[in-house]
Amino acid sequence: ELDEDDESVESTTAWSKDVVRFPEVVTNANLVLEETLEILASTIDREGAVIHRSPLAPVAVQSSHLRRILQNLVGNALKFRSEDSPVIRIGCSEDADHVCFTVEDNGIGISEEDQERIFEMFTRVHDGQSFPGTGIGLAAAKNLVGSYGGEIEVESTLGSGSCFRF
Repeated sequence: ELDEDDESVESTTAWSKDVVRFPEVVTNANLVLEETLEILASTIDREGAVIHRSPLAPVAVQSSHLRRILQNLVGNALKFRSEDSPVIRIGCSEDADHVCFTVEDNGIGISEEDQERIFEMFTRVHDGQSFPGTGIGLAAAKNLVGSYGGEIEVESTLGSGSCFRF
């Protein structure tokens, strides 16, 4: 038998679970990408980056979440550049059940042994002098993608760029 306090705790717990659910919205990923590139425009110009964009599919996520993921990935592609001007390709593929976004660059790449570690909170694989940062961005992206039941992965060769898929 529940007393009044137990019922209160139970109803508050149920309410909090409802609040953290994301509303079902369909986000125009092309618009979110445009906003993301506007946010990064000064860095894109300063680095002389070339951005190749393919049309992106609409996706059932909060636009702020998609923007944060794209901003982390494109921002990293600009930061971890090689001697060449950055070339970044952004696109997606889809099937009946899934949309897979890709962000590919011609940067410095990631060693095979670091490809899992880069998604851990506060993990940095480069020194803070050459590449400033906190080690939070990719962990946050992984958490956001995971909150929708998705996964994020990287395919990379040291010295040859990286391709992130989520």
